[in-house]
Amino acid sequence: MILFGCAKLYELGAAIQTIKSISSPLGTTLDQLSKLVISKETLNSFLHDDSFRDSLEVAVKPAQKLITEIDGVLDRLTRHIPTGDNAPKKIFLEPVEFDLSTPLAEFEHVFKEEINIWNTFIVTPVGDYDPKLLVNDGAKFFEKAGLENLCPEAAEDLRAGARCLAFDLYTASGFHFHRANESVVLKYMEHLEAEPKNRNLAEYIKALREKGASEEILACLSSLKDLYRNPLMHPEESIDNQLDAVALKGHIQTSIISILKMMAENT
Repeated sequence: MILFGCAKLYELGAAIQTIKSISSPLGTTLDQLSKLVISKETLNSFLHDDSFRDSLEVAVKPAQKLITEIDGVLDRLTRHIPTGDNAPKKIFLEPVEFDLSTPLAEFEHVFKEEINIWNTFIVTPVGDYDPKLLVNDGAKFFEKAGLENLCPEAAEDLRAGARCLAFDLYTASGFHFHRANESVVLKYMEHLEAEPKNRNLAEYIKALREKGASEEILACLSSLKDLYRNPLMHPEESIDNQLDAVALKGHIQTSIISILKMMAENT
């Protein structure tokens, strides 16, 4: 998955329109020359941008051909540019005939067809959560609670869960959030030297209770076990709507932050 700025596409479109607006012959002032140079550099920059490189296939050759044609026009013009200390401030160039319509039309046609089949999506807000944060780094929700210091192994599942939530993969987000919570619970048990008989949330709760864990945390974990985790263990069960997925994330967030705070206070 690659995040790119839509302004890049706008800038490319503007450059193409600028090239269209430059009429032949070219060379009365430096104004048209500078526009052509800037437009060519915009096209070249887009072509070599890492964000788009893997998505461009068919349009690459027409783009390179257009750049080569523009370079040919610029080479013919620059031979006529006066240089030296005595060069006039306002430079008038000898007109150069050119025709970029064919390579330009070829690039436009192929490029439009190619971007039309790009897998491009708009990620809409999920509840009150910023979609950009969900996609880029869901672990930041737990940054102030000291996640990276106290339980860094949970971070990747939190990122994956948030990303799944952003793209409406609600059941997958639930599994990742539960995995992250379990990582934090296991760290908490290690902190309290609690030893469960088996690896499941019910046994974790028993072991934590025996070690005098906070009743608030135990109640939160019991609620997670009964309302969310156990149902998701069955193939016929799933999270099929945003409200339930957001509710689960909120419950997991409460559990993780409560445990991290308790661990930080007793460290």
